[in-house]
Amino acid sequence: MVSVPKMLQNEIDRLKTERCYLLAQRAGVTAPLDLQISEVEKRLAAAERMLKTYRTVHKDPFPSDGQALLVDLESARAIIDAVEIPEVLKGRRVRQNTKRTAIIRATKVFLQASGRSPTSKILDFLNRLGIMANEKNPKAYVSVVLSQTSEIFSSNRLGWDLRENIDR
Repeated sequence: MVSVPKMLQNEIDRLKTERCYLLAQRAGVTAPLDLQISEVEKRLAAAERMLKTYRTVHKDPFPSDGQALLVDLESARAIIDAVEIPEVLKGRRVRQNTKRTAIIRATKVFLQASGRSPTSKILDFLNRLGIMANEKNPKAYVSVVLSQTSEIFSSNRLGWDLRENIDR
């Protein structure tokens, strides 16, 4: 699996190359190219913000409640959306645009940033991102989702952690 900073850096390099190519072609047909250039520049700026946020979060010591991830909520959401999860977990197909998948992605980013955390801190983070709604028992709901993804997460009395951190 490619690390997030490497993936973002590759995307930034690709977008810069594309922008240079389009700028070189501008002399011939400016109007359509200007539109394409502005789109590439928007995507480039977003990728650079995500990389800056990611590096800031992973360079500094992480607060136990993951506050560093919420420095720029838009960038945090972009990082979360970029997280890859397997297509099949415990023999069941994972649909990509569900609440369950959003919980898995956000929790994975949160645990990468803050390390082992109890369900209540994960739940606070999910609430701040707006992923959780008015579940009858939200803490139990999150615990069930994370328990069903034992390929990614593990838990004990101290809280949840990423399985990849334990296997090291």
